[in-house]
Amino acid sequence: MTGTGGHGMTGDLRFSWELTGSGWARYRIADATSERADIVSYCTDALSDLLRAVASLYGAADAPRVSFDLEPAEVRWRLQRQGENVEITIYRFRDMSQSWNAPDDEGTRCWSSNQPRAALGRVRKVLWSLVCSWCVVMS
Repeated sequence: MTGTGGHGMTGDLRFSWELTGSGWARYRIADATSERADIVSYCTDALSDLLRAVASLYGAADAPRVSFDLEPAEVRWRLQRQGENVEITIYRFRDMSQSWNAPDDEGTRCWSSNQPRAALGRVRKVLWSLVCSWCVVMS
């Protein structure tokens, strides 16, 4: 797992997801100034949850959250809508079995970026294609 803390506002948001082994995938999220990458379990529905969270930013949701299972740790993404922008903040918790309902600030803030909501809309297209291809692989 790697990561650098940062706080950028560029609209230059990149996201990738690759399978790394049986039960594991690596995500990478980056802006123009920093990036975060983790190896996470794909045995949960976190990728679809992330797609739903990004889509919900165009509805009534103000701050959807998505948890990635690192077994036993948790990485939680909070997408906080701020007008036409979204503050993406990633927190890390030592033990998912104890952090599931914990407030975000009990975790360690390990990455953040403020992005135009439209940048997440572009990421949503990538997520949708990943989820669709994932469904084909799993069937």
